[in-house]
Amino acid sequence: MKSAKEKFDEILKTDEFGLLDVTLPKSTTHKLNTLERDFESILEFYNRTGKVPSKNGSFLEKRLAYRLEVLQKNSSARNKLQAMDAPGLLLHRKDEVLGIDDPMGLLTPDKETEAITTFHHVKSNGHIDPDYIARRNRCLGFSEKYQPSFEAVSEEIADGTRILTPFQPQDLEAGRFFVLQGMLLFLERDCSSVRSFGTETGSNMRRRDGRTRCIFINGTESDLLYRSLSKALSKDGYTVSAPLPGAHTNVTITSDDKVSGYIYVLKSRSKVPAIRAIPDLYKIGFSSGEVSERVKNAANEPTYLMSDVIIVEQAKCYNVSIRGLEDTIHKIFGAANVNLTISDRDGIQHHPKEWFSVPLRVIEQAIHLIIAGKAEDIRYDPDLKTLIHRK
Repeated sequence: MKSAKEKFDEILKTDEFGLLDVTLPKSTTHKLNTLERDFESILEFYNRTGKVPSKNGSFLEKRLAYRLEVLQKNSSARNKLQAMDAPGLLLHRKDEVLGIDDPMGLLTPDKETEAITTFHHVKSNGHIDPDYIARRNRCLGFSEKYQPSFEAVSEEIADGTRILTPFQPQDLEAGRFFVLQGMLLFLERDCSSVRSFGTETGSNMRRRDGRTRCIFINGTESDLLYRSLSKALSKDGYTVSAPLPGAHTNVTITSDDKVSGYIYVLKSRSKVPAIRAIPDLYKIGFSSGEVSERVKNAANEPTYLMSDVIIVEQAKCYNVSIRGLEDTIHKIFGAANVNLTISDRDGIQHHPKEWFSVPLRVIEQAIHLIIAGKAEDIRYDPDLKTLIHRK
């Protein structure tokens, strides 16, 4: 039976991707970039699978889990990477490497690992490093004090009462909600202020410095530096709007309004495995006549994937251009359009359009905005699975 050391030697020998290599780069800038790239591979796995890399998973997943353990145990690495760590993956966790006590010391920070996360030969100006991010901790009393608000805001984003807009620095105010790398956060307190400081050339500069208190939807909190939070949100963040007035006001129809047709949402009943495997696959389109008449021959039409369909939603539209409505649909959901190839009864290939991989709740929200004439600057973000208002 192989010893623990022999098992680790075997893993290291087969590390064809070099994910366990910790080498000392030549320059300080490269050191930080290497650290970020290592963590980005872990974030990519988490965003793709929805889970933290496990040592019980595939071989590649195990290596990511080992790397995550190294970073979790290195306080300097946690501080440098905190702005990237929206899911809180770097929070300290108990050792669990194959049920043993890390005989090779892979999870213990060493001189080489520390070298990657430490800047050398940099002259200090007496100020706190603006890129320093405080350690995130569990938020005491989260479930009682904050969770109800997070749940309410999440629901309002889902139903269109609130919308997301690309973050702008002037949006950063206490009492507002933001989305950072897909995670909802609440800026509870801003203790920053505009301060003056001297430079090496003798000139004076003014900038906002100080800490904030941020509460995250996963029940953690952090006293992020104002400038670091602004920088992180500018790179990958959104501002959550206040509740929109009259977001769900019913539209009054009069005798002067002219019916243009129906906007519809269809779900395929195809038994083709490749089609059934596509998540949240819906056809969104427009019909000038009754939708039931339009789709009664769906099983013989490539545009409906040569299969019967289910009419999931349909809404009557008034006073709109058919062409304009179709263009709006394509603009909103263009990023989620599914490229399909279907053969008809004669074996001729077709490329049906208007099929999108989008959650039904988002489609319903978009239809409401279209009918209300408020969808011109709205776009669907497949990563966040929500509608974004493009300023």
